Amino acid sequence: MSRVIVVGAGIGGLAVAARLARLRHEVTLIERAPDVGGHLLDGGSETIALPAALRDLFLKTGKPLETVAALEPTDLLARHHFPDGSVLDLPNTGLRDVAAALDATFGGRAGTDWTRFTAHEARVWDVVRAGYVEAAPRSPVMTRLAVRHPRHVVRALAGRSVRGVSRHHLTDPRLRLLVESCVSRHGLDPGRVPAPFAVLPYVEQTFRLWRVDGGVRPLVDALAARARERGVRICTGTAVTSTTSTSGRVDGVTLENGRRLDADIVVSDCAVGRPAVSADAISTTRLLLAVTGRTPGMARDTVIHDAAGALHVQVADDGGTGGDESWVVSIPTPPGPDVPARILERLATHGYDVSSRVVSIRSRERVVAARPGRAVDPRAAPGLFLVGDRVQPLGGVAMSTMSAAVAADLIGRA
Repeated sequence: MSRVIVVGAGIGGLAVAARLARLRHEVTLIERAPDVGGHLLDGGSETIALPAALRDLFLKTGKPLETVAALEPTDLLARHHFPDGSVLDLPNTGLRDVAAALDATFGGRAGTDWTRFTAHEARVWDVVRAGYVEAAPRSPVMTRLAVRHPRHVVRALAGRSVRGVSRHHLTDPRLRLLVESCVSRHGLDPGRVPAPFAVLPYVEQTFRLWRVDGGVRPLVDALAARARERGVRICTGTAVTSTTSTSGRVDGVTLENGRRLDADIVVSDCAVGRPAVSADAISTTRLLLAVTGRTPGMARDTVIHDAAGALHVQVADDGGTGGDESWVVSIPTPPGPDVPARILERLATHGYDVSSRVVSIRSRERVVAARPGRAVDPRAAPGLFLVGDRVQPLGGVAMSTMSAAVAADLIGRA
């Protein structure tokens, strides 16, 4: 039995802890915050793509997901407001219905062009999924794909950015914005993010977006309970300051109080043990608004496209914020004292004037690599493995759980 320390109790940390405990490792999960869940409970997206990843996690660690939480599809993928005044309600019922909605809203060849684009990205997804999402970089999987499907691999790894891909395949500027918004929603710059990320519209429209009945809190609680059932020891309110190593191999961690904990393997779901973010990283702002009253006709997910870029808004029932609604507004702008006012002004310009109804505002910063998408090996160093959004920069429930599966497979059974 190997001693494993998992640092960080976000979704990736909880998932890898449960999987490794199921593989008979002795697992201790350490979280500096007083509660588990990470940023998911503090303004993270409530939508879940690729629900099969979550179902696989629960099935491989015990009883199926459906016994502890109920997944339901969202009503819409999103409502988009475009610079020309057009408004698109993007259905969450599959690619064919998306194409029909594009034809009805934009006219012309919009639906046909989108169908051709998503067919191309379906082939790219086959490479990205098998070669990167479900396997570690430099694994034999990518070699086999390159031999069997060389043209697909070239498509996936072409040197364009997401913006370059959208401009190559699509002529309608609104369709291009639709592609780019799937990237900017994660705080990433479409002009700098590599081409493989252009698969996101295809993935979301094919596998649909889902929510857990009751919000993300029940999901986090269920995952923490599953980890404990498997024997994981969860320590909250405990900060890890660094990893320790002997002869080049990571063999433990140092706590904030100076105490050292020995381990055979360390898995990091936070900044400890991870490469530093580059100097040209992108800083994004996420505003958490507590809003009184209800907003009639407001979609749960709204994207506003204007000259200042894409503004992403998620609206949920009060999650303990003190209002009747909780709004999470994301924008690729560094935090600053004038940012909340500017965001509220932009919302008002597009018909969502809630400034008089906001009872509290909290601001959160997220820093992401300027050019994510490079293959990040979860094997950071001998004895040290990575999970979470530095391995899968899109973050979110699905990608974090997939990164946990990859790390657990690399570590193997005790």
